[in-house]
Amino acid sequence: MPVLDYDIYYDQGSSVGVWVDLDYDITTNYYTTKVALTPDEIYSFKVRARNSVGDSSQSEPISIRAAKPADPPRNL
Repeated sequence: MPVLDYDIYYDQGSSVGVWVDLDYDITTNYYTTKVALTPDEIYSFKVRARNSVGDSSQSEPISIRAAKPADPPRNL
């Protein structure tokens, strides 16, 4: 069965593991969305696939640390 779309969930950096659905159905085409991430904060993401039979289980979470903004140039 081909995948129809995906749901993406993320933990907003809380220590209690509050998962939020991004409310976007991500198709197999490229799709981007902006999420306000705090620099140097760790976030976790999970994905669930959907096909004509129904929804899969959520994936195991993967964690990332949001990048810090670059320092401004000096001595220009």
